Amino acid sequence: MQHLETRNHLFFGCDYSSSLWYKLMNVFMGNGYSEEWIDVVLFIQKPNLDRTRSFLVRYVFQATIYMIWRERNCRRHGERPQSPEVLFAMIDRLVKNRIMSIRAQDRRLDCAFQLWIKAVQA
Repeated sequence: MQHLETRNHLFFGCDYSSSLWYKLMNVFMGNGYSEEWIDVVLFIQKPNLDRTRSFLVRYVFQATIYMIWRERNCRRHGERPQSPEVLFAMIDRLVKNRIMSIRAQDRRLDCAFQLWIKAVQA
């Protein structure tokens, strides 16, 4: 069945993107977990998130949007679909690389790597 390609469907209403989003953000969002675009946007804007968690939530959101959009475009151009697990691994690598690149510059984010590992293994 072909769904209407809307922002809300693509991010995170379809089974593909919702399973990916859940695996990435369930721990970070806790009781506030949602797959609704407006709820996600409101969550990432919360002023009461600590610096490390705020960085991770926002960066994971950005990386996930990018990778889902990239996957959508690849499919539209006839490339073979990637599984959500493959996209998860790619996002995981992006996040780890970003943490490692900024950790030396901002010591306040020292615990980001451990927090990320703990969140995605839960």
